[in-house]
Amino acid sequence: MDSVQSLDVLVASESLDGCLLQVSKFAQTVDSHFSMNVKETENHEDTLLQLIDGKGDLAAVSGEWWARNEDERVQVKLFLPRKDPTLVLVSEDKLEYIPKNGVVVANSPLIKRQILRARRDLSVVSSVQAINKEILDVEAVTALEDLRIDQEINGYVISRAMHELLPFKTRRHTLGIHKRVEERFKFIPQGLTGFVVLISRKGFQNHSLNRFNDNGAKIAFELEYMALGHIDNEIRPFVGVHAEQRKIGTILKEAEKYQSKQILSSLIQPNQIKLDGKIRIEVIMEIVSYDGRVTGKIERMFKPDDAISSVRNIIIEWNNLLETMTKDHPEEKRRNLPATQRILQIYPPENKK
Repeated sequence: MDSVQSLDVLVASESLDGCLLQVSKFAQTVDSHFSMNVKETENHEDTLLQLIDGKGDLAAVSGEWWARNEDERVQVKLFLPRKDPTLVLVSEDKLEYIPKNGVVVANSPLIKRQILRARRDLSVVSSVQAINKEILDVEAVTALEDLRIDQEINGYVISRAMHELLPFKTRRHTLGIHKRVEERFKFIPQGLTGFVVLISRKGFQNHSLNRFNDNGAKIAFELEYMALGHIDNEIRPFVGVHAEQRKIGTILKEAEKYQSKQILSSLIQPNQIKLDGKIRIEVIMEIVSYDGRVTGKIERMFKPDDAISSVRNIIIEWNNLLETMTKDHPEEKRRNLPATQRILQIYPPENKK
């Protein structure tokens, strides 16, 4: 009879990013050769320190946290399947049906601009303005829900992980990436959200764990990390980045439904034969003006084998796009080109940088 391998997995109990819930579910799904014991810690920092001290075999942290706190004493062991990285709007109605001049609470500068892009009549305020709280924990969201019930606000935007932690039921509406209704806008997330990374001490050898690694999540994390690394910190709060491994059939159905010529041409050869392979990597990057009126976007699709070189090319295109859209261009008499003002204003005029 094969022995059962027992592994202790450290994870923060106070984290609001859904790590504890996702790891607990994962521990229940591993096969009979493994027994995963989930041990709760105070926060991600405590999780890392306990792992280094040998108090656990693996530690689970969010992809966002790991990107900011990579440590040479530990290594990434595997990625869990990515949770949907989109945010949700808690309200009685979908965004397009919120009453005119309604009020929505959202803390992300990018989401605020994306909401204004879809509904310029809405007033989008922060949680500090609404309830004088910056961090959206369960207590803060409960206060927002009270405002919504009292009809002082029409809705508020929170993460899916936070929604799962709420002790009460609410109606939620996805601020989605892929269009399912033609008139809806896409809400590209800020990148690196929805990932749970299991890390171990350097030298920890357990090759049997490799079969649990989600390669699609790993690729998406690496590409988003690479793209974000080339975006200036000043404008990063206003930039959306999303990488995803998708089936060609799903992409084609969506593209044909909404007549997306760019996507169709990238997936079908001139003789109308669909390209080989079952999957493609999709990468979307966008920046939205302060008032939501102008969007700069790059959307590309490529084979997994071409991922690194394709993202490098996307970064070059992105820099050229920003150069064109966010800067004033003086008159060029030699080329008979008139002076032009910037197309996309990142900051309000009074805060122009």
